[in-house]
Amino acid sequence: MKQSAASTLSFIQPMLALAVRDLPSGNWLYEVKFDGYRALAIKADKEVRLISRNRKSFNDDYPVLIDSLKSLKTKSFAIDGEITALDENGRSSFQLLQGYGKAKHTPLVYYAFDLL
Repeated sequence: MKQSAASTLSFIQPMLALAVRDLPSGNWLYEVKFDGYRALAIKADKEVRLISRNRKSFNDDYPVLIDSLKSLKTKSFAIDGEITALDENGRSSFQLLQGYGKAKHTPLVYYAFDLL
């Protein structure tokens, strides 16, 4: 049985956010913490996989994201990011994301953190 191109790519364990009491001083950059699902997007040839940090497939849950990722004009990539649903004010909402299958009009966004 032949393995698919995307399945041959190695899973990359994402770095997790770290809660701190005081922000460090100096030359640091900070990112917004979105309220959603952390996901690794992998494309190899024409196949795309969207995988949780616990290695669960999101392909069937968010086909609109799979279609968008497939449309990127590159043969292969690995992107670390966060799947979020946006409320009427453009803020990420985990509650809306959990109800996404019932309300497809909810704006769905994949915020890319790292292009690997």
